[in-house]
Amino acid sequence: MLIQQKLNEYLRRGSLTGISQEIGVDPRQIKILLYYNSAKNCDHKFTPRTLDAMYDFFGLERDKFYLENLSKWNKPTEAILGTIFRKKRIAMWRSLDEVARKIKWDVRQLRRIESWDSLPSYKSYYIMHLINIYEFTPEEQATIRRFICILSDLVKINNKYDLENVDG
Repeated sequence: MLIQQKLNEYLRRGSLTGISQEIGVDPRQIKILLYYNSAKNCDHKFTPRTLDAMYDFFGLERDKFYLENLSKWNKPTEAILGTIFRKKRIAMWRSLDEVARKIKWDVRQLRRIESWDSLPSYKSYYIMHLINIYEFTPEEQATIRRFICILSDLVKINNKYDLENVDG
């Protein structure tokens, strides 16, 4: 892994504490990263912020290790659209923070869409930008819009039958 090579090169010239302070990453995280030869062999999940800090410090492109580690944080959800958005983002090597900055949106909102804690509007400025950023085909875009519209209608039907709204 290139990140390990860069860390080892730096450690030949400096100290673990020094690099930890320069990057802004806990030295224990660096030790763990140096120990494992791939993300699949590593039980540890590095936060995206930790990996981003290290990759940015060395000016490295995101690689297979980065992607494998990121996928540990993003298990499939039962919500198909959120899962599709997440898979497209990861396949494009983009972090939640990067996409949120690009569309000028709060990263928590984007995380809620991906985990399906929040139902988007098909007319939403942010959803339209996500669809464009993720480069869905025109057919996929139309399908996503219809899906969100249908879900919105289903939520209205569900709300109509909430126990609080039932007489009796």
